[in-house]
Amino acid sequence: MAYDQLTSFVRTNLAPWLRSLGFVGSGQQYQLPDERFYALLGIQRARGNTADEVRFTINVNVVPKDEWDRHRMKQTMQEGHPWWPDKPKANVDYMPDWWVRIGTLIDGTDRWWTLTGDPDVVESVSVEVKEAIVRWAYPEILRRTRVREDSTM
Repeated sequence: MAYDQLTSFVRTNLAPWLRSLGFVGSGQQYQLPDERFYALLGIQRARGNTADEVRFTINVNVVPKDEWDRHRMKQTMQEGHPWWPDKPKANVDYMPDWWVRIGTLIDGTDRWWTLTGDPDVVESVSVEVKEAIVRWAYPEILRRTRVREDSTM
C-alpha cells in the first residue's frame, strides 16, 4: 500500500514537477543538466519500510565533473576499483564531493517524510517535499553550480 503510494507519488506528482524545474531522470534519481557539474537530487527510502508505512528523504549531491573524473581515475588506479561508477549517484555520499540530506539545508537536522497509504497524507507530504526542494535544495544546487562561474569573472 504505502510502498506503491510512494512509487505512484514520485511517478505522477514529484517527477513531472521536478521536470518543470529543468531536472531530468526518473525513479529515485534526478539530474539538473549542467556542462560542468553533476547536480543530483535523489529520493532515498528508509531501511525497515513496510507495506503500511514508507519513510523517505531527499538527498542533494553536486559534484564537479572534472573532479569526479580525477577522483574516479585515482580510485581505479590506486585502489583497483574497476566498479567505480562513471557518474555519481544522488543517494551515495562520495568523498570529496558535496552531498547532503535536505534536512541539513532546512534546519540542520535529518528530515524524513512518511506515507501510510492515506491519500490525504500524500497531499500534505507533496506540499512539504516540493516546498523543501524549491526553498532549500534547488537554490543550493544553483548556488553550487555557479561557484566556478562567479570565480572566473
